[in-house]
Amino acid sequence: MKGTKRFLIVLAVFTAACADATHPGSTPGGKSVAPFSLEAEPPLSQVAGALARGLGSSTVRRQILATMRASTQVEHQLVLADYLRSPEGAGLLTASAAVLDTDADGFLTRVAGLDKLAQLVVSVPLREHRLTWRGSPYIGVAGSWDPDVLAFTVHEPRGQRVDATEMSHIQQYDAFFYLAPRENWGTRIGRQADVPGVVIQDLDDGETAVVWTYQVGDAEPLTLDHGAFESEADFATAHAELLRSLGPIAEGSIGGHWYDDPLVTHRPMFMTGFASHHNTEWGREEVRITVGYTNASGISVTGTEDFGGVKDGHWYDRYLEMLPVSPRRGGANFSVSAIELDIIGNDDLGSAVVTHATGPGTYSLFSFGSRRVRSRVGLTW
Repeated sequence: MKGTKRFLIVLAVFTAACADATHPGSTPGGKSVAPFSLEAEPPLSQVAGALARGLGSSTVRRQILATMRASTQVEHQLVLADYLRSPEGAGLLTASAAVLDTDADGFLTRVAGLDKLAQLVVSVPLREHRLTWRGSPYIGVAGSWDPDVLAFTVHEPRGQRVDATEMSHIQQYDAFFYLAPRENWGTRIGRQADVPGVVIQDLDDGETAVVWTYQVGDAEPLTLDHGAFESEADFATAHAELLRSLGPIAEGSIGGHWYDDPLVTHRPMFMTGFASHHNTEWGREEVRITVGYTNASGISVTGTEDFGGVKDGHWYDRYLEMLPVSPRRGGANFSVSAIELDIIGNDDLGSAVVTHATGPGTYSLFSFGSRRVRSRVGLTW
């Protein structure tokens, strides 16, 4: 029996070793390259490679998992520079800096240089990875300035890399970390409980974030982050106050306020809902719906709603004010558009012109986009 037990133990160890050696994260598809000099890489790829090697530490991986889990943002993303400066990111900062033969300040200077082009966030964009990764070392890290092109270098903790050109090249990892300019943001609605857990995202976690943005002319945009409010009532109150504030911003236009345009009515325009068919491979999309209007003086106002975690083909019911005015019969034209904010997707989901042809109170449903990639936006006033 002892010999049998010893044999089984040896067999188990051998099997585990083989599993590690053949795990997709160890031998990824694509063009695999042996360890190389990071200094020969572009600056963003250098940082991605250093972070990948820093994540070779199990302690560092557990910390970033816990911090991402606690993030309230879409996709549990983190602002890279903020995370590295935090106590939670100290281990990753120290380990990554050592890879590039610099200190913590030197590495932060590199990141700051990249942030001058666009603020970088780090996320785990594949939903399946957020639901299942438990801190294993079979990970990849990549950075890209162009979120619509799947062609970048994925770095591994062991110092190897793979030139990824297909989804399978990144799906095979237990977790794929992605550095990219911050496009989508917002506090998730219906978030999972803020308690420790073994994965980044629980199955019941809210994935949608709604951010309303209003901009009149060249004035600073005014934004409301739906998920940051304690209740719908609080959000509605803040939203009403924001709309009332738009008049003085455009003072000097028609009648002293932009919305005194004779081509429009003071009746608010609401978005009743939308659906998007995008056939993405990345999981769930981030979609931005925009309704805009330009008055006779050339002053424009735009109401924008950003959604994270959008399911393909799912109709999202909404009934919040998009703009404080709507078209008058035979009067002004409004525009509506939908774009996709996530990586490797179809940016343009369609656009249309909104006209008030049938009188007040009419429900209008606008369909636009191609047959494969299309959106429907419901508007009423």
